Amino acid sequence: MRLKKEDRVAIIRSSKKEFPSGRLLLYGSRVNDDLKGGDIDLVLILPNTENIVEATKMIPGILAAIKIQIGEQKIDFSIISEQQSLSEPFWIHALKTSQEF
Repeated sequence: MRLKKEDRVAIIRSSKKEFPSGRLLLYGSRVNDDLKGGDIDLVLILPNTENIVEATKMIPGILAAIKIQIGEQKIDFSIISEQQSLSEPFWIHALKTSQEF
């Protein structure tokens, strides 16, 4: 089940507020309309590794901002570097069918 347009806008606004240069992607079952989606799997990819530690500390606040706007839902939210997206096996596989917001 895909996300409603207003939910997508709220997620983008909340996620990219602090990191406008990041790429926000949806991956997992919510990408495919034929699958029954459970949680919302999101990853914010930052251009370099310098900000990753500080950025991950902001995940609880980002999730709270999203949930205020779209309601209580199970959301998996990760922040990784561009290098991780290209080198870590999990991300290489997960992002093959992802959709950029």
